[in-house]
Amino acid sequence: MLDDGQTLPEPFTKKDIVLKNKRYYSTNFVVLLKFSLAQDALNVLGLALSTSIRPEVREFYKTCLTKTADLVDMCLKLKVKLGLHQPLIYLPENQKVDKINKQEFLGNFFGRNRNLTTSEVLQLTNNYRAIEVTREVCRSFSRSMNTELKAHYERGIEMCKDHLESIKSKLDKDELPQLPTWESEIDTEGGAPFSEQVDAIQNSKFNECCCGPLRSLCFFHIP
Repeated sequence: MLDDGQTLPEPFTKKDIVLKNKRYYSTNFVVLLKFSLAQDALNVLGLALSTSIRPEVREFYKTCLTKTADLVDMCLKLKVKLGLHQPLIYLPENQKVDKINKQEFLGNFFGRNRNLTTSEVLQLTNNYRAIEVTREVCRSFSRSMNTELKAHYERGIEMCKDHLESIKSKLDKDELPQLPTWESEIDTEGGAPFSEQVDAIQNSKFNECCCGPLRSLCFFHIP
């Protein structure tokens, strides 16, 4: 129940859709966007489930996890069908066990360079794909007529670009395949597709979900 003086937020309506009767995002990008959000939602929901005490709340999160896992599965099947899972990265199988016995394994932070490990390649590629989707979302919102919002989204685009270049340089050094970008999947002609209010809310929610992959980079040092 609402306390005295509290008001409900004003809901969005069809008036908040600026570019009506126009396909702004391609089917490919919608699949990529849904997969990225669902992938990160699994992490958030898993944390919520493991930290909840009340049985009915845990049951709620279990249901959410099941439905989100189904969505991830559906998106993965669509990605494969549309060829969006390419390129596949194949790493050579080690023929011998290489144990870590010196700090120099961490790379040039302490000493010598080394090739990326499988887990590092996985983290880097996942981060690259999530950041690229984020960049394209910011790029689509940057068509706003509000100069302050436009500058905000353009700054986000540049930040994403810097992250992408950094990850790309790590992968290139190990001669790994280049990962695609998705500029062609968004029609940025004209203005922004939604109202400024929708842009701001959606961008905020999207960043809350997709900041998870970026945090994973903090767990290891990559030379």
